[in-house]
Amino acid sequence: MSDYTRRAIPIAEAQRLIAAHARPLRTERVPLLAAFGRRLAEPLVADRPVPAFARSGMDGYAVRAADLAEASPARPARLAVAQATVASGGTAPPQPVSPGEAARIMTGAPLPAGADAVVMLESVREEATGALRQAVFARPVAAGLNVTPVGGEIAPGAAVLAPGVRIGPGAAALLASFGRTEPLTYARPRVAIVTTGSEVIAPEETPGYGQIRNSNLAMLRGLAEDAGAEVVFAAHADDDEERIARAIRIAFEEAGADAVLTSGGVSVGDFDLTGRLLGREGRTLLFNKISMRPGSVTSAAVQDGKPLFGLSGNPSACYVGFALLVRPALARMGGHPEFGLPSYSAYLGEDYPKGGAFPRYLRGRTSVERAVVRVTPCSGNRSSDILSIQEADCLIVIPPCPRGLPAGTLVEAIPLASRGDGYRGGERT
Repeated sequence: MSDYTRRAIPIAEAQRLIAAHARPLRTERVPLLAAFGRRLAEPLVADRPVPAFARSGMDGYAVRAADLAEASPARPARLAVAQATVASGGTAPPQPVSPGEAARIMTGAPLPAGADAVVMLESVREEATGALRQAVFARPVAAGLNVTPVGGEIAPGAAVLAPGVRIGPGAAALLASFGRTEPLTYARPRVAIVTTGSEVIAPEETPGYGQIRNSNLAMLRGLAEDAGAEVVFAAHADDDEERIARAIRIAFEEAGADAVLTSGGVSVGDFDLTGRLLGREGRTLLFNKISMRPGSVTSAAVQDGKPLFGLSGNPSACYVGFALLVRPALARMGGHPEFGLPSYSAYLGEDYPKGGAFPRYLRGRTSVERAVVRVTPCSGNRSSDILSIQEADCLIVIPPCPRGLPAGTLVEAIPLASRGDGYRGGERT
């Protein structure tokens, strides 16, 4: 494919081409408290039961259910409170509960031998006659009430976490519970960002006539880090072919990037120079046009097996290109077991009158009312709009159609950023 030949391909084909070069990276052990956002590179298999002892589910009295079989408000059962309160953290098992006895017990404490149920504190009245303490029960209970048996949560040998699971609060708690203080994880993808354009200035500068501040660099850095990547290099280059080429070389060769993201210069104008570089210097151009709106000029190449993305300079088109192509690639490189995007079905919240030959990916908002999920396009959905990036929580997929879609049409929506990827080990949710 030459520098200037453009053949639009479907988004699914573009994703397939990227997926072929987005493979999990190296693995490394890291401290658990530094592992958030990484993905497991080994399974977590239970080496002990959870809980390791029969555990009380609430504050109350540990009893033998058989002792309360005849209890009623008219003829309550009275059991001797036979020992000190059973609490968690003891160094030895509590004394057994004999027939006719009850033991005061705290939430999370080991159930004494002989007891098979816990009656909540609020359902029991305690009486004292001198040194004799009695617990009074007005109703029978079933064995097992408010008790988690040994292995009731997790049995020994159970698969707890699968490779590829992203370590968040829940996974971290499970790893800590089994003593995995240095889990084996996939390395974070090392990402470099190169923005382009002579009209683009640094955010701290005051724009002159025809100039704009560089919003894409901050946006792409946030998107990359949110996707689990580590940004190792960031630069801006004016519309000068050699400067752009040098920035890309530094990104790969000196910064050691696993993937490089560029923005701007991938259209067909006289100063769109980045697109021309994608197929040079030993790189393989994968595609330079996609059948979609916005971001049809989104392009990609491969250098030494590493992806190089050419994203649009228009902020929203850049954002959509990242969401559909870069984010799943970084997830796969970071250890996700597959390349793909989660999605959900929802009803279009308002008419969308604009049709077209390509699918459209609209920034939208999700709402739920009476168990009905709706998605509504944000007010600004042009390629250059920035406000909708902040407002959106999804991309609404509008399929090719001649006259748009009416409100109430069932459509596909793709969640954006920070929403997780749906992978829980073995299936998507």
